[in-house]
Amino acid sequence: MKENFKTTIGLEIHIELKTKTKMFCDCKNADAKTPNQYVCPICLGHPGTLPVPNKLAIKYAIMLGLALDCEIPQESKFDRKHYFYPDLPKNYQISQYDMPFAIAGSLKIKDQNSKIKTIRITRVHLEEDAGKLIHPDGASYSLVDYNRGGVPLIETVTEPDLESPAQAKTFLQDLRLIVRYLGISDADMEKGHLRCDANISVQRGVETTPIFEIKNMNSFRAVERALAYEAERLRNNFEELKTQIGKRTLTWVGTQNKTQEMRSKEEAADYRYFPEPDIPMFYPHKMFDLKKIQKELPEMPEARLTILKTKYNLSDNEAFALLVRPKWYNYFQKVCLNVSPKIVADFMVNENLGVSLDVKDLKKLVLFLVKKKTTRSFIKQVVLPGLKKGKKIDDLLKLTDSTIDLDKIVQKIVRENKGAVNNYQKGKDSALQFLVGQVMRDTRGQAQAEEVAKKLKKILK
Repeated sequence: MKENFKTTIGLEIHIELKTKTKMFCDCKNADAKTPNQYVCPICLGHPGTLPVPNKLAIKYAIMLGLALDCEIPQESKFDRKHYFYPDLPKNYQISQYDMPFAIAGSLKIKDQNSKIKTIRITRVHLEEDAGKLIHPDGASYSLVDYNRGGVPLIETVTEPDLESPAQAKTFLQDLRLIVRYLGISDADMEKGHLRCDANISVQRGVETTPIFEIKNMNSFRAVERALAYEAERLRNNFEELKTQIGKRTLTWVGTQNKTQEMRSKEEAADYRYFPEPDIPMFYPHKMFDLKKIQKELPEMPEARLTILKTKYNLSDNEAFALLVRPKWYNYFQKVCLNVSPKIVADFMVNENLGVSLDVKDLKKLVLFLVKKKTTRSFIKQVVLPGLKKGKKIDDLLKLTDSTIDLDKIVQKIVRENKGAVNNYQKGKDSALQFLVGQVMRDTRGQAQAEEVAKKLKKILK
């Protein structure tokens, strides 16, 4: 039975770093307009070239390691990882094997039952990215763009501590937040800045399936769906799969909502790792002031979440929405001085204002709303569109104070909507809401809905 199965998941997450240059050369680390625009003999693997490590990328790896409570070893080195593929011109990748920059960390997540679960981090290491294969529609050939080749990547590897697809998704989202707060990557999964491989197996008693690695998942939803599909497949085919030996690599076919086998899974021996002979040993504790780096780390999302919920009394959803982008949190705190936090959060999230308004302007909007000098619909229909056209907020808010003859407008709406009036007088409350809406439309949202309803009820007695 399904309830006797245990799902075990481990993740390998690659994150492109936001450095000015690539990992081992001076080529730009930037989006290119044309294929093979930012390349040189070093990142193209020409004979006789020598790699020079990017010191900032190493610092970023250490920053992430410290943020994940990792140990920073005294010694670290780069290694050659051999595999043959068109997007890897050297036929090996400069990576790290047994001496990474950070080891033995952890990240606490909240699982689907709102319980705190600690996920152990095996390692955080640096490597260079490969190029990108392009497959033109209908063509019998492929093209290679090496712009991405040599871009610095941080790989974060977890222990197999995750027990459900939902936990895996939560872990990825929390890790992305940390990376963004550190400022070391945009970590946009849809743009390929963050890529995830997931290892999954299913166990029943002492028996277990082999480990299946899933690749080609380009969104959090895809990760969750792919793992859910694979967990179900492993449970349904457990008797057959438990006899198989060796890891397998799968690809996620999102259009078909299923996994598809690619090949057997490579092991360390297949990559023939050996120390990179052109790069000397590193001594992180001598290269950097680790205490200073630790002290300069920004406030992490978990701490900010607590502040938003306790100090500002926001709900989980409101608080998380403000945490998704680091700039929103600082902006929110500035706007909230002497202004209702609930209304500010509502404006930023539900009206999708983000940080698009000047702090003073958003404060004015919130204060006008609190003092009932304006209405939410007037702000949406008049003020916000006006601001987008470059108009000044003070001029737009003056329109709120313009005199409107509300009694005259109410009487006009009553005269023009006899059917709704009759329905209301017959006891249909929805008819009153219709009439209120008509008045609000004619006043462009300047009137208060409660006041309009009172005037209508008085007339329609």
